[in-house]
Amino acid sequence: MRLTIITVVYNELESLKLTIDSVVKHLDEDVEYWIIDGSSNTEINSYLEDLDHPNIKWVSEPDEGLYHAMNKGIDRATGDFLIFMNAGDVFHVEFSFDKALLGNDVNNSVLLGYSIEVYGEDKYLRPGLGREDDVFNAPSHQATFYPRSFYSKNKYQLHRPIGGDAYYTADAIVQCGALFVPLIICEFALGGISSSYNIASIKLRIRQIDSKSYVMRLIIKAVIWRCLPQSLFYRVLALKKYTRFSNTTLPNLYKNTISYPRDSSDIN
Repeated sequence: MRLTIITVVYNELESLKLTIDSVVKHLDEDVEYWIIDGSSNTEINSYLEDLDHPNIKWVSEPDEGLYHAMNKGIDRATGDFLIFMNAGDVFHVEFSFDKALLGNDVNNSVLLGYSIEVYGEDKYLRPGLGREDDVFNAPSHQATFYPRSFYSKNKYQLHRPIGGDAYYTADAIVQCGALFVPLIICEFALGGISSSYNIASIKLRIRQIDSKSYVMRLIIKAVIWRCLPQSLFYRVLALKKYTRFSNTTLPNLYKNTISYPRDSSDIN
């Protein structure tokens, strides 16, 4: 099966280099790699011009923001599956796409795996051990493979400046079904706009949803965000949901795949 990897970048050359170093290890004749650069300076453009790899393709031009750039990647993708690994995100050292497919009837399902969220010296396994079912409600887009049957017909919603990836993935899971494969797919750093709870991001989130319970949870998180150091904030957020990660965590990973929906009662 052919895989498309897409990296979106904006004025983050060192983060981009980190991601490219991670992705290059997985490039072969069945993997294409698109870099979508919307930077406001020429530094990244110059770097991309010097890249010399037959599987790496790129476009460098202004865009209308993160999700517009991701949609530009979708427009160019040709793979049977697509994954976003944006600037600063990396594949886990143990990951291989072949392992994700091995012995699994993917059947155009969304493929999901574990991710590792990083803040400073802290690492968190998502979903946490024993909570693998949570992945169908709150997956990381960096640990999600979207089948062509979905991404060729669906784009990110530009009117959702925060959390658009969550809506996109939720739609994919409902439309296509999903398969959780017990592999660690990626590592990515916390602290970006989607994992921040400052006043500006809270206002944007509230505009996008009218659930009173959701708004109340956001307000509580915003209060905790202002009261605690960020490292402690993420530790509080991870309680009972994620597992603090170390090498001793690896032998305890779930051993089996989990599918969604399991039966017709699971379908919305």
